[in-house]
Amino acid sequence: MSRIVVGLGSNVNEPLRQLKTAFRHFADHPHLDPINASHVYLSAPQGPQDQPDFYNARH
Repeated sequence: MSRIVVGLGSNVNEPLRQLKTAFRHFADHPHLDPINASHVYLSAPQGPQDQPDFYNARH
């Protein structure tokens, strides 16, 4: 079995909801067996600073 790590991040259109939805899709996928996910972290944007902070996680 192969192992992968997926990094997720969002800062627009309800970003926390988007991450939760992505986690749910991974959990419901018939060919994936999610082991665990990280906590969600809030981080400042890199590059242009005139944008909201990012919600980030790994799965």
